Amino acid sequence: MSAPHPFLPFRLGCHFALSRNRPLDRWLMALRVQDALIAGASQREIAIALFGAERIPVDWRSASDSLRSRVRRLVREARILAGGRYRGLLGRHGPEKE
Repeated sequence: MSAPHPFLPFRLGCHFALSRNRPLDRWLMALRVQDALIAGASQREIAIALFGAERIPVDWRSASDSLRSRVRRLVREARILAGGRYRGLLGRHGPEKE
C-alpha cells in the first residue's frame, strides 16, 4: 500500500466545494492553490492534486501547454489574492463605520 498523497485533502476539497458560480469556483481554487504553495507544493504537484495524476504524463508538456498555463494562472491568482485582493470580495465599501 502506498503512502497517501500529501495534498489529498486539497484535491478532495476542490471537488466538494465547486458550485455553479464560476468566479467563486475560481477564488476557491486559488485559495486552495495558495494553501498548497504555503505547504511547499510545486506547480506540478498542484496540477496532480487538482486535475489527477493520469493527466500529467499526457498534458503537462504537451504542445498546447494548456494545463501548465492553467496552473500558472491559478498560482498567479492565488498570490494576488494572498497579497490583499481578497478584500475586494468583501464588498465595495467594506465594513460599515459608525
